Amino acid sequence: MRISTQQQYLNSTSNMQRSQNNLARLQEQIETGKKVNKPSDDPVASAQIQKLERELSQYDKYKSNIDVTQRRLDLESSVLDDIHTATDRMRQLAIQGGNDTLTEADRKSIANELRVTADYVAGLMNTQDSQGEYLFAGSKGGVQPYQKSPEGTYTYHGDEGQRMIQVAPDLYIPSNDSGRYLFESADDEYVFSKPGDPATSGHLTFPTDREAVYDELTFEPFIQQAGDLTVSVYMEKQTPFDPLAPVSYGYRVTDSGGNEVVGDTTLGDLANPVEVQLNGLRFDITQPRLEDFEFKREPIVNGVTAVEASDKVQAKAFTDEHGFTNYSVEFLAATGTEQGRYQIRDAANNLVEIEGETDFAYNNDQISFAGFTLSLATGAQAPTVGGSFEMRLPLEEDISNVDDVTIRDSALYNEFASSLAGGELMVEFDTDNSDAVTGYEVFSVNGGVETSLGTFTHSFDSGVPANATLDLQYNVTNPGPPVTTVATDSGLSLSLDLNNIQNGERASVRVEDDVTTTSESEHPSADVVIHTEDGRRNVLDIAINLAEALEAGITESGHKLNVDDVTADAIEQFKVANERVLTAQTAIGSRSGSLEEQLNTNLDFELFTKTTLSSIQDLDYTEAITQLRLEEVVLQASQATFTRVANLSLFDHL
Repeated sequence: MRISTQQQYLNSTSNMQRSQNNLARLQEQIETGKKVNKPSDDPVASAQIQKLERELSQYDKYKSNIDVTQRRLDLESSVLDDIHTATDRMRQLAIQGGNDTLTEADRKSIANELRVTADYVAGLMNTQDSQGEYLFAGSKGGVQPYQKSPEGTYTYHGDEGQRMIQVAPDLYIPSNDSGRYLFESADDEYVFSKPGDPATSGHLTFPTDREAVYDELTFEPFIQQAGDLTVSVYMEKQTPFDPLAPVSYGYRVTDSGGNEVVGDTTLGDLANPVEVQLNGLRFDITQPRLEDFEFKREPIVNGVTAVEASDKVQAKAFTDEHGFTNYSVEFLAATGTEQGRYQIRDAANNLVEIEGETDFAYNNDQISFAGFTLSLATGAQAPTVGGSFEMRLPLEEDISNVDDVTIRDSALYNEFASSLAGGELMVEFDTDNSDAVTGYEVFSVNGGVETSLGTFTHSFDSGVPANATLDLQYNVTNPGPPVTTVATDSGLSLSLDLNNIQNGERASVRVEDDVTTTSESEHPSADVVIHTEDGRRNVLDIAINLAEALEAGITESGHKLNVDDVTADAIEQFKVANERVLTAQTAIGSRSGSLEEQLNTNLDFELFTKTTLSSIQDLDYTEAITQLRLEEVVLQASQATFTRVANLSLFDHL
């Protein structure tokens, strides 16, 4: 085997360079005390080291969070101690204030101390931590929680939240408590009311044997956003109709903006009250009275659906000129591209002239003249040529002469409603027969297509007042044989204004949703509005209220009873407030214990991580120095060998 001189040089140089690199690496390791100083030293170990260092950094953050949280909890506990002492003093003052032997000067002195103590407690409630954040403002650390109004009362401006601090990978500890929870819950109740006629809302009640608000944390933000709630109870449509089945009910809930909160939900036959739970609130629903159901109605009086004074200044000028009386709008045929034409006649049947014209055009299903606007129906219910509409002054919000629609018999009504494919009922009146007889035709409307359900007459006695009731009928066809048509009671009654009802007047009544034309729920329903007020008071206002009662003095027996009531209430509420503070302090103690346990756990994990990191990264000096000495010997041997080989020459042997 031949070994060239060049190869000998290259091998010797490579060996010396490798030894020098090893020496440099070992010297760097000894200087830094670490086996891995850059990723190229050991890529796998380098990745593990980075991961472990991130874990150690996270544990440092957790330790800092625990320290901050513990300081905040210690501060809160100390402040609550002072508030508890002050509230207990206010309770003692309330007890003293109820003493009948006190003079007016004594009561005023007690009232003055109550005010001073209340201001002192307000200062404690507005305590800030070392970072300048308010301790009892909930999650709004930059907002002063308790601010005094010009009337001398205190209003809470924080929220219900808590500052949640991460002290472990999956553990968050509250570092504070909100003032609303601690100090605004003296009464700890909400006040519910049902505006309107109490008789029409009796089917919705709040429980007396259990709390209406069963989840305050859920209910509080919900009701603040929702406002007043409307609970609508309706009869569910039976398809097909079963005469033996009981009437079934459903309900839905909307907020103050008309937005759906709960969609159509079955309640059953309501033979017994049903409890409804809604975002922390519960209430009971029973069967509504039949007269409580309200129908969505749309009047169509000879093609007109609504009248309004769109410009009151122009409308007044018109009536000043032509008289404050009734006017008739007569519909004419179109003569050009307009939708139609019309004329206006006064009570004496004279044509009304406006700006020199007596014949006017209209478009876009709307008539506008002299500050008045008439909205027109479309399709089959649009105005007809030769028809007329009587515009009566003063204008009424509802132009319909059908004053009300009520359910008289729920079983008959359910059978009738189940037979209407589109869920819409149309009634057209005919007053041409005589003053004592009203004729009417009943239509079922499905997708704008009308189907007659029969024409009927109804005789009213001469002694019947102007506001009369019409029990609505419709025809049912029996297949036979033989095929027969039977006039059937719909279970509905219409209240009519007989003095003003016009020939050809129509009333559209929605008895069921028509999902093909609208997504809005249109069931006739018994509606109840729930208005909610926060009945809770803070201890500051309770103290001020008591001070005002004591300062007013006792000049008569009625006033003395008021002072006694205020005093008794204050004594009880101060007691409740102190109990809430003690409960909070207990919770703070539990949190502190959890923090201490978690700190120890974190230290154990940190020690384990550091040990693992050391095994991967830290240098064994004995082993490294030994390797360094070995590499020095190897390098010296390589250098000595290279020198001798380099001096060898073939010419020395010739």
